[in-house]
Amino acid sequence: MKKWILISPVVLLLAACGSGSESESGSEKDFADQLLGKWEQPCTVSNGNQGRQMFLEFYAQDVTISQTVYSDTSCEFPYIDSAQDGSYTVSSSPDNTFYFIDFRTKVTYLGFYEDFFIAVLNSDQVCGYDDWAVGVKRDVTNCQGEISYSFAGDLIMPVILEGGRLYITDGSSTPSSTYFDKVE
Repeated sequence: MKKWILISPVVLLLAACGSGSESESGSEKDFADQLLGKWEQPCTVSNGNQGRQMFLEFYAQDVTISQTVYSDTSCEFPYIDSAQDGSYTVSSSPDNTFYFIDFRTKVTYLGFYEDFFIAVLNSDQVCGYDDWAVGVKRDVTNCQGEISYSFAGDLIMPVILEGGRLYITDGSSTPSSTYFDKVE
């Protein structure tokens, strides 16, 4: 059996937060409440010739983190989709200047937009599927022996909200250039 290796340009796989946990302090709950909804990262260029865009969708205790890699730098032509569904919790930094989001993966999905990939995936029955289709994501959670992907597991990310944007930080209260805008 062939092993597929997919290396998507996930420099930062991020999460952002919210949990209805009763152990949250007032500020953590307020922060989590502000994060409910959909967030979108602007199109960024990676590997010199590909666009990449990440999306976050927060619910009371669950989150979906997804990424689309595009075959162009303006994020018009999707190439690969990846997504993770999971749960999350929020905690504040010791000095209360930023928050940590602890994301726990439950399910991982991959989808492809190139006919060539679809034909080979179906021919090889990758992950037991012989009905891969363009733009349709499949559950690949238990397929690590057949397909590898860099959109990986459990992580903890430091974040801040500033000016209506969600920023990934370096573990300080200083915003980085990686941010998300709220779209819903």
